[in-house]
Amino acid sequence: QSPKASPAPSPTPSPAPSSAPSIRKWPAEVSQLPPFMHEYYADVVDVEGDGHCGFRAVSVLLGKAEEEHQM
Repeated sequence: QSPKASPAPSPTPSPAPSSAPSIRKWPAEVSQLPPFMHEYYADVVDVEGDGHCGFRAVSVLLGKAEEEHQM
């Protein structure tokens, strides 16, 4: 005679978050980017568009001034 298996416990629901996450209002240009990426955005910075804007944006996001992108 084989032992009877005990029934699996029923799953416990996760507790509800204490407060809803804040809804961020992004610039209209964000809608031009792929929707699957939207949940990964942390910040949007507006830098001078002079051909070095990628370096300027990284500089600002690292907590430095736009002009500090130069080596």
